[in-house]
Amino acid sequence: MANSISLVHNAVDALRLLKQHAKMLVLLSGGLDIHCEAIVKKIDEYAPGEQLISQFITNTFVSDSNGLVQTVRCSVGDDEGNDKKWHIEAFCRERGINPADCLGIGDGFNDASMFAAVGTPIAFLGYSRADEARLLRDFFAQRPQNVVPERDLLAAAQRAIAIRQAQLASGTLCVCGAGFGRFSPVVGVTAGPAVTATAATTPTPPPATSG
Repeated sequence: MANSISLVHNAVDALRLLKQHAKMLVLLSGGLDIHCEAIVKKIDEYAPGEQLISQFITNTFVSDSNGLVQTVRCSVGDDEGNDKKWHIEAFCRERGINPADCLGIGDGFNDASMFAAVGTPIAFLGYSRADEARLLRDFFAQRPQNVVPERDLLAAAQRAIAIRQAQLASGTLCVCGAGFGRFSPVVGVTAGPAVTATAATTPTPPPATSG
């Protein structure tokens, strides 16, 4: 599947820049695990050995003992309220991180909950649908500097780092989270306990409930 994945313009350079300011980058996607695995594999093809993505959080296929897919375990954006905001808060809580010290980049309106959770949200609109772009511009009407219209993920990363560094100058600690939209969202840690990068993996989602 990795052969069918096309990263957005300057995606790898954007990740490298974010990685310079982060201890950890984590994909956060409302898609499927096979999609995230393909994205990570494609990134690794362009940046072998760099391990730019540490892990991912997404929805997973559930297979039987014969390997046949039976269902999808939906943990990101499910009916139980486990949206991207929920996952960022859980991710931060487990690591003693304040979500307000997070940075987020996203290109779809399903990233709105992530934007509401993080301290520095960035709307990357270069690849957004017209309706999504309009809604996100409205969402950031009071913070137009947080909107990046270019079809260039590096520009979004540069804007995010510039805003974050301005906040750091006033004493704000920094935990980065980035939503890469068509490419998939990411979370990265720039403050707090040191994190050793690990191979990309899907964390165990919340247990399914009946009824």
